[in-house]
Amino acid sequence: MNDVQEAKDKGHFTGHNFLPHLTMEDGVQDQVASWGFNVIRMPMMWSAIQPAQGQVDAAYLLAIRNTTQQLGSKGIYSFLDMHQDVMSSAFGSYDGVPRWLINLTIPRHPYPWPLKLPLSQWGFGYLTEAVGQAFQELYQNTRGGRDAWAAAWKGVAQVFRSDSEILGYELLNEPFPGDIWSDPLLLLPGVAGSRNLMPAYDAVAGAIREVDEETIVMFEPLTWGMIFPDSGPARKIAGAGFDAVPGGAEFKNRSAFAFHYYCWFATGISEQKGSTGPYKPLQKAECDRAFGPLVFDSVEDTIDQIGGASILTEFGAMVPNATNRTELGTEEMEWVLNEADKRFQSWTYWDMISLFSYNVSTQAHMGKMDGVKTFVRPYAQAIAGEPQSTAFDYASDMFSFTFAPVLELGASEVIVPQLRYPTGFVYDCSENLKCDLCPGRFDLLCAVASSTSTATIRIHPK
Repeated sequence: MNDVQEAKDKGHFTGHNFLPHLTMEDGVQDQVASWGFNVIRMPMMWSAIQPAQGQVDAAYLLAIRNTTQQLGSKGIYSFLDMHQDVMSSAFGSYDGVPRWLINLTIPRHPYPWPLKLPLSQWGFGYLTEAVGQAFQELYQNTRGGRDAWAAAWKGVAQVFRSDSEILGYELLNEPFPGDIWSDPLLLLPGVAGSRNLMPAYDAVAGAIREVDEETIVMFEPLTWGMIFPDSGPARKIAGAGFDAVPGGAEFKNRSAFAFHYYCWFATGISEQKGSTGPYKPLQKAECDRAFGPLVFDSVEDTIDQIGGASILTEFGAMVPNATNRTELGTEEMEWVLNEADKRFQSWTYWDMISLFSYNVSTQAHMGKMDGVKTFVRPYAQAIAGEPQSTAFDYASDMFSFTFAPVLELGASEVIVPQLRYPTGFVYDCSENLKCDLCPGRFDLLCAVASSTSTATIRIHPK
């Protein structure tokens, strides 16, 4: 089973990226848990961890820990994501990387060379020389940036290492290849991965492992580093560029390849772009028959090469509508979720803000249920055996799950969210399974096998 559950208890993780005010009230946490989400991608901002050089803000870490423990009490795991987009407010973004570190870089040309302000899209900041140079200096530790990065994560690990609700540490969101203006070959994901990312990841993971050898380390390729097959003669150029998980082969069972999937043909880079309206046949073919399978195949190829698990930590940027399944956003999200199920791929959707409205003055939450419901489906959250297939049909709300039981592991658990089945559900299990609602639950099915013969659970609306 090629998934994070190989490194944690066997099961499936479904969730979303963190929306801060969602975690502040028990009622909201309970609601999110009732939808079946059992993981949140929690931002662990480097600029907040190290507000000044050589300093770690313990109060910030403890505040985040308070939130992850609250979520853990609801059965929701968190993985800590060092998020950044174009690094710094010095480059027109927010301070993902501490500003004090960015200020140490002396750019060869003033930002935004060779572009001009205003940039038409925030992502164009990556194409400036100053940003590429800053990334290169970070990877190569030119001004102590890599050491600071490692120290920040070591400080995080010292606080969170004993917390069972922490699923993993995501080292850096969407890393850029480095100084592409000095070395254009870095645009090749295999080159950037081997020359820049892996040495830096090894250093950061090494600092974490000094204090925490157990928590999963999640590491990302370039955003275009999981498109082409990561095997054969071209892997050093077109693949992710990784020969091993961070820290080496001994940590394969405590490492996860974290990747993002956005079909550029349909979504562009705008959160709302293409979310409504019909899904044009050419777009759908480009995404769901060509680009999408290529990405998922490439991820599996990478894991075959280096070991470890994988997790889809971002996808979407579209607001689906469960009552109008012919819209582009809905069809595309359904495809991604079905493909993830087919491959037993855990996921977190980007981002929950798209599915929630929030009134700052009244602090009132209102879920966009037509959007939320698209992501709410049954799944096996604990598997006492080896999974073989799982599928959900949106038209009929039919779910099926097949696995090879391992008797000594006890009960498998399938979450059946009430939002998907408001009038109840009916289940049908193989003869070698004893199925019933788990004690004290109306939305969780427990299944205990009496033999190792292949077993199947089917669920449909009452």
